[in-house]
Amino acid sequence: MAPARRHGRRAPRPRRGRLHHAHGRGLERRVAVVGRHGLGLAGRRLGRGVVLGRLPDRLTPARPGRRPPAPPQHTPTSSTPEGSTPVITYRHHVVSLVAVFLALAVGVVLGGGPLSEPADDAGSSSATSTAASERDEAAATYADTMAEASEARLLGNRLDGSTVAIVTTPGVDEDTVSALTSEISDRGGSVTARYDLLDTLVGGSSTSLVDTLGTQLVTQLDAGTVDKNASSYVRIGQLLGLAIATTSAQGTAADTDTRTIRASLSGADLATSSKASAARAGLVLVVLGDDTDADVLAAIVSGVSAMAGGVVVAGSTASATDGTLAGLRESSVADAVPTVDSVQRTAGQVTALLALTTASGGQGGDYGPVAGTAVPLD
Repeated sequence: MAPARRHGRRAPRPRRGRLHHAHGRGLERRVAVVGRHGLGLAGRRLGRGVVLGRLPDRLTPARPGRRPPAPPQHTPTSSTPEGSTPVITYRHHVVSLVAVFLALAVGVVLGGGPLSEPADDAGSSSATSTAASERDEAAATYADTMAEASEARLLGNRLDGSTVAIVTTPGVDEDTVSALTSEISDRGGSVTARYDLLDTLVGGSSTSLVDTLGTQLVTQLDAGTVDKNASSYVRIGQLLGLAIATTSAQGTAADTDTRTIRASLSGADLATSSKASAARAGLVLVVLGDDTDADVLAAIVSGVSAMAGGVVVAGSTASATDGTLAGLRESSVADAVPTVDSVQRTAGQVTALLALTTASGGQGGDYGPVAGTAVPLD
């Protein structure tokens, strides 16, 4: 078929491999060419139309007898669209580097700024605390040395002929008890026996047993010896005092009532004795162990003090700080019974012996490093 004529003239044939289109003077159209590197516009104006650049091979009609080229293969990924290749631009590098340097700058500022201060303060506080502890230990050691060197002059013969019963509570330090026993003997006194109060008595968990036993024992004793109207623990304290102590400084021999009470307390697992037939002592030294019920202990000590010539309660530094001894000092019994703290050290042990020499006066007082007062020597 012959090519169509327009206005009597033959229309020009488009060249092979090019796309030609004209649509009036000055009118342009662009054909988007999809290539490997995205969208592109190619074209040039020719007279009344626009002749676009050569199309990619896959859009160009194949020549006769020539095998068309295979399309490029792309493996799609989850982050890269099919038919495109990821490109890291210079701007990406700049943004990444800026983020890294910003993070480093923030780290330097925080590390050398406010966040570093607590660590410095903690280290300084720890060093200060260690130095203070070392000073306290040095002062305590010096006090022990002074007490040991001056013990003979301070006590003299104040305990000559005195008898002392040692009463302990659960968890007592055995080295402390041994040291006190030796020092009493060295100062001319004698320890009649040791009596261990058990947790069933001082723990406050056996009130019914304590009340029942106390009532039974009162009915077996001479009338008026023990106040039958006293509270359970004050009454059991009076019975204990009657079993181990007397108002005579030199002590008295054990009698029938004494043996009956000791056997009953031991049989009920409330207290034990190192000597079943030991004499009753004129002074009682109570040495505290682990923390126990301070109210129960105060009631027992109050009862014992009513039967003894003098009673002293001694405990450790910890017990006097926030333990049983601290609670005992807050009770009314402290008005009539001296208390001594830091008895685990030599200075505290010497103070306890000095307190024994003044206990018969019935005047209370808190002595030792924690209390901050010394035993008067008048």
